Amino acid sequence: MLNTQLPGQSHVKICDLSFIEQVFIWSLRMKIRGDKYFAKVIAHCENNLSPAAACIALNSIDMIVKSVKHHGVKSLNLNCTCMTKLSSDEWLLITVFREANAEQIQTAHACAVSMVEEEGVNLMVHALLSFQMAMETIDRPVVKKTDHTLMAEQRAQGIASQTSKMIH
Repeated sequence: MLNTQLPGQSHVKICDLSFIEQVFIWSLRMKIRGDKYFAKVIAHCENNLSPAAACIALNSIDMIVKSVKHHGVKSLNLNCTCMTKLSSDEWLLITVFREANAEQIQTAHACAVSMVEEEGVNLMVHALLSFQMAMETIDRPVVKKTDHTLMAEQRAQGIASQTSKMIH
């Protein structure tokens, strides 16, 4: 049987990853394809995450790209969004992602050094951890407007809804 695996391909498929890892790879692939495609990622984040979490997730993807752009030891090869298998670089990013989130920072740093210079390692690891943190909020309800009912109840009970208080 012929080996149909392309050079630089991993044996791992997107469907073998966790949901957050799948979104991470999809987001990176869309970011690299261009702003027109990344708009879908922006919409996904804005519709499913709180505004703060969406901002963190989107900035994390941008930080990954910047860390490679400014500190990369080589260009990352990412597959097209139509490809089900991960490229070897995508698999390496997932490895760093998993190690960082498992609090194996030394191992994460060692893997990241094969992609970026020492100056970019912390940026990359921070971006990966930030993305994970932001995406973990996806199952939490998103409050997109002020809860006027809650504010009315607080006023009725005499609870002030102050945002700050000056103490002398």
